[in-house]
Amino acid sequence: MIAEVVQEERVGYVAEFDEQFTYTTSELRLPNGGRVVSLPGRDPDALAGFTGNVVLTEFGLFPNGGYPHWRVVFPLSSRGFRVIVISTPRGRNTKFYELVNDPETYSVHRCNIEQAVAEGYVLEDQHGEPTDLATFKKLYGDEAGWRREYLCEFTGDLDALVSWAQLTAAGERGRGEPFDLLELRGDAGWSPGWFRRCFDGESNGRIEIGWDVARKGDLSALWINHNPSPGSGAMKRLWCLVLMQDVSFELQREVVKSAMDAGLPAVGAATRRGSGRTRTRRCTRSTATAGSR
Repeated sequence: MIAEVVQEERVGYVAEFDEQFTYTTSELRLPNGGRVVSLPGRDPDALAGFTGNVVLTEFGLFPNGGYPHWRVVFPLSSRGFRVIVISTPRGRNTKFYELVNDPETYSVHRCNIEQAVAEGYVLEDQHGEPTDLATFKKLYGDEAGWRREYLCEFTGDLDALVSWAQLTAAGERGRGEPFDLLELRGDAGWSPGWFRRCFDGESNGRIEIGWDVARKGDLSALWINHNPSPGSGAMKRLWCLVLMQDVSFELQREVVKSAMDAGLPAVGAATRRGSGRTRTRRCTRSTATAGSR
């Protein structure tokens, strides 16, 4: 089959906005009269007026979550055509995430690296030789990226701006300041009395607890500041830092409760970005009421 590729520039005029815009398309003409038109994707209004099957690639990366594009593009398929969206997962606050998680309404198809290899796809190492998944994953060297880019998991908008290694290194440097550092990986190794041992002998002031929640098993952090009593002359300082990776929400909650019940008056705040929303929840406990609330 021979097809002719034609480059052309089209100029449109949008009267209601009283402005002129230009855009460039690439058109592939097929011998049977069919056409494949490549259009610029950033401005959804540039797609208005076309009718036919539409393919949107890397839809999860579209600006504004892809919602403006979907609003314009879907009507283009209303005369018996289709809209196909292809993407690696990105954040949960996107139209792509909504489509993928509604298989009863849409036709959803997934293929991650494990499935591709099982079906015959050959991976190559740094020398161009065939290799296995474990070696290829080691070459990539990015655990969070592997889950998203190769396993096609929606790791969400919670990708840490600071890596686990950097947090750990900062905690190690601060051991002599002093503050206590605890690392939990998975649901093993937690001791319910850990905070009481940390606070042993301290009776003045209150603790201030901050909790970055990770419902889906990603990185979660709990930091505790000690705010001395007014007039003591002491400064507020970081007292404890708990880093939790792949820890269930139930255990995270138990860790926070243990901190609130450790014996000092406490105030805490937590974010809920892991559930797709940002919300701050505050709760307070005093020594007298800790056991009853």
